[in-house]
Amino acid sequence: MPDASTPLDATSRKTNRLRKAQVLGTFGVLLLLAATVPPFVNIKRFRHGILQAISEGLGRPVRAGSVELILLPRPAFVLHRFTVAEDPAYGAEPVLMAGTVTASLRASTLWHRRVEIATLSFDAPSLNLTRNAAGSWNFETLLHSSSTPAGPATGAKSASAGMPFPYVEASEARINFKSGVEKLPFSLEGTDLALWKESGGEWHLRIKARPVRTDLTVADAGQIRGEAVLHASGPLEDAPVRASLEWRRVQLGDVDRMLQGKDDNWRGVVDWTAHAQGTLASVLISTDVQVSEFRRAEFVPAAQMGLHLQCHGAYVRRRDALDGLQCSAPAGDGMLRVVAAGMLPLSSNGASGAPDAATSSAGGPPAITLLVQHVPAQSVLEMLRHVHPGVPSAAVVSGELNGTVACQWAGIRLPNGCSGQLQSTSLALRLPQFTRPLQLSRLTVAAAEGSPGIWQLQPSPVSLGAGTAATWSGTFSASSLALRITGPAKLRNVFRLAQAFRIPALSGDVRVSHGSAQLALAVQAAWLPQPLFSTTPGPQSIGFAPSLWTGNVQIRNAVITLPVLRRPLQLASAEIELAPGTAGWNHLSGTYGHVPFDGSLRWQFPCASTAPGCARTLLLHARSLNAADFLASLQIKSGPSHLLELVNPWAASVPKLPQLDAIVSVDLLTFGRLPIEHAALDLGMGGQTAELKSISGNVL
Repeated sequence: MPDASTPLDATSRKTNRLRKAQVLGTFGVLLLLAATVPPFVNIKRFRHGILQAISEGLGRPVRAGSVELILLPRPAFVLHRFTVAEDPAYGAEPVLMAGTVTASLRASTLWHRRVEIATLSFDAPSLNLTRNAAGSWNFETLLHSSSTPAGPATGAKSASAGMPFPYVEASEARINFKSGVEKLPFSLEGTDLALWKESGGEWHLRIKARPVRTDLTVADAGQIRGEAVLHASGPLEDAPVRASLEWRRVQLGDVDRMLQGKDDNWRGVVDWTAHAQGTLASVLISTDVQVSEFRRAEFVPAAQMGLHLQCHGAYVRRRDALDGLQCSAPAGDGMLRVVAAGMLPLSSNGASGAPDAATSSAGGPPAITLLVQHVPAQSVLEMLRHVHPGVPSAAVVSGELNGTVACQWAGIRLPNGCSGQLQSTSLALRLPQFTRPLQLSRLTVAAAEGSPGIWQLQPSPVSLGAGTAATWSGTFSASSLALRITGPAKLRNVFRLAQAFRIPALSGDVRVSHGSAQLALAVQAAWLPQPLFSTTPGPQSIGFAPSLWTGNVQIRNAVITLPVLRRPLQLASAEIELAPGTAGWNHLSGTYGHVPFDGSLRWQFPCASTAPGCARTLLLHARSLNAADFLASLQIKSGPSHLLELVNPWAASVPKLPQLDAIVSVDLLTFGRLPIEHAALDLGMGGQTAELKSISGNVL
């Protein structure tokens, strides 16, 4: 087989070796220059020109402790202990400080006397952005001085011509914000910054930073990214500007801590973007905020929920105010809208600087209006479910909510001085305890006159199975609610409602087959967690206190089945009373196993059923009781141990007894042929045991 190598291949190999040799030779020459040239360069000659060039480019006096020259990878001077002076109108502290700054030179700098800076690279600098009382920022003078034309073109650059602005970049920078001489707690750390100027006075800014607070610890405030373009060829007020900013995947609790210095225990993942376009005098701003996995920190709801808010308006710099603010938030198939009337001042400076900035178009104080448009009632229920754990997780409601609320503008805080009303359509509430939905008529919630921050639920009928509907009403505020329900109801529905909302004395394992009730119940609950009292030493825990139920329920002709009783309990009448810390069944009158009785049952709550002092106290009275007949009604065979069986008829059964102290009095208690007059039995019960503590009476 012939040899594949040819004279052409040999020539190619020689050419490649020659190129490699040229590259290595060039690199060697550069290394030689880098090693030999700097010692012969007069650094003092260039030092003044370098600082003057940077000063003219930045429009500020600059200082440097020492300067050194490097040639690789490109010619540059390294400045140590570098500072940029502040404009006296904004303070005396340097606007910028850096331990090391690399000033890359244009190639022509080494061959003529004019020093031109191509790039300024700052390593971990500290930058102060200051806003004075007039609302101006210190970087505006930089834009203004650098935007001034250098003079007419002459074909050759004169020594006095203005220096071109260098490409400025910074890594791991810290940006501090100041209001006058006061340094604010907000800062940006780990900032990567790039600032450059193109032809025609077009400024470009690119930033990536991590927001922090200097007065407290924020676990993870995410990362901010932004870009901006400013055309500063004329007056700055008329300079067109275009900018975008985003803050993504940050925890809602950390946003809370960043903006207001405390954590209100709201949780969720926030994605925020903003866009601005206009001039520095008046710029149109649009924002988009999305919160996923929204909830309270104290509990985790069964399902996740997201929030979405979009806003747009114009920022008027001269008045430091928002104009034409409009926001919208979808809620199911409906919408929440916020519309502003007139200018909304963002600070006292904006309001005082422009008298008409603090008034609406109608001549009054600035206000915002909330429009509730076809918001599903289920969306409201979902929101409440993610705010408070007491809202039943399986509840479903149909219907919608509409209305208008007007509030006085109070800056970037919660609105106050609100008025208006919200009205629902007819609602159907489905609870798993009910086979049919509860029908609720139209609800109206209106601001209470003379009571700022209080909203009233107007009396509205609700059908609970009786011939006449009951009525419910209440009041709401930002911190709590109070509801009241009065009127007739089927007792079965009362217990179902009590099980759904965990009402003490009504929400146990009780089955009702017959009976009627007359309700007069009230409940008070706090929307937000509060410190919970604890007898143990140490810091107090935070949580949701149980809802406080008070009032009474009148019961008539009821048939009730309890798991610890083998037969239904027939009540001719009874009254359930709820008071703070106590519950009771009073004025009991009925029969069990054909044995008439009367009495009462009371206990304290909240309290563990097995804790000392938490036993229920039962007082029962019967006029006549035959032990054999009573045991027969309990389906227990009488025998030699019939007295023990009377004390503990549940010993072999599965259901456990509640913690109970019982005093049973019988006018005439009969054991076989032995009658006991005015008998009194003191019983202690709990679990599957019962104790006869004492028995007394008149025998023979």
